Amino acid sequence: MNLEAFWDSPGPSRFIDTALDNIDKFGVVAVHAPDRIANLVPDILAKKAFSRNRVQPVSIHMKDIGVARSPVSLLASRLQGGRRIRIRTTKDFLDTLADSPRTVIVSGLNRETWDLWSGFVSSVRSETKNDVSKIPKIVVVMPANVSQKQMLQTFGNQALQRWQGIVDRLDMES
Repeated sequence: MNLEAFWDSPGPSRFIDTALDNIDKFGVVAVHAPDRIANLVPDILAKKAFSRNRVQPVSIHMKDIGVARSPVSLLASRLQGGRRIRIRTTKDFLDTLADSPRTVIVSGLNRETWDLWSGFVSSVRSETKNDVSKIPKIVVVMPANVSQKQMLQTFGNQALQRWQGIVDRLDMES
């Protein structure tokens, strides 16, 4: 089965569609899948996000960044589109760039970068709990070594999309 057929099969297609629906509902969400699937998720999310919104998503693969950077400064540099607005805090980011129509897909996290991103996500959730209009569209493809407990503490149950029971016999026969 080729990759396109795999992602078009019912289980995987529903997984990606649900992740994108959750981004629309909750803003910042997590996708957790086995490494082999997780490595493929950013590309299919980007393709489907573009298909839905007609706005090119921003893909950030942390292994390509090289060093741990503040999520706020990294997102600001990727979303500003040439503007030079000083953004130092999560609140600055939310006040200035959170209404961007672009979906941000973050992948390739390791232990060090996960610590930075979990703090950022917690800060976003805290800052936006009374004002959902400021929630940015960010999906974090979770590293395999982060526990379910940590993911639930950071994202909450509704904003966590897990690859469990996604592929069944019918998907493989498609």
